Amino acid sequence: MGFIGLLTAALGLSADAFTVAVCKGMGLRRFSARYALTVAAFFGGFQGLMPLAGWLLGNTLRLYIARFDHWIAFFLLCAVGTKMVFDGLFGEEEISLGSRLSYTELAALGAATSIDALAVGVTLAFLQVNILTAAALIGSVTFLVSFLGVTAGCRLGARFDSRISVMGGIVLILLGVKLLFSG
Repeated sequence: MGFIGLLTAALGLSADAFTVAVCKGMGLRRFSARYALTVAAFFGGFQGLMPLAGWLLGNTLRLYIARFDHWIAFFLLCAVGTKMVFDGLFGEEEISLGSRLSYTELAALGAATSIDALAVGVTLAFLQVNILTAAALIGSVTFLVSFLGVTAGCRLGARFDSRISVMGGIVLILLGVKLLFSG
């Protein structure tokens, strides 16, 4: 697999992180570079580490991972999405999707959106690919795409103020359902 193939894979793997980053950005009242960089670092970090973990697992757990990765992503995304819907409907009015930065939530979202990168890492173990280069490219692309997602979401959020948390939670639940049925 050459550079173009790896770049294409990195862009594909970053799509879910982009969607979640847009949701996170929608709750911001005004853009915060620190917030966007933190979200991007979590998503890019998880997306870069998962192929390494997958590569290390190799063929040993490949079938196990392939059978259950979509369930893990589904439950993580639905749990976070349900909490966001609940907070939007019954929580304090001023707390919205992106207004606070929870490292636990970011870690759960980072893991959920990068499970597929774990499976890609298993595949890369058999393709004579430099795993460090591949993981760095995947992580870097996801970092950039996630930063842009928070930025875009912030601009969208300024237009749709009141129930952003509910909308964002529903998006995460739908993303989890999509991953469940595509897995």
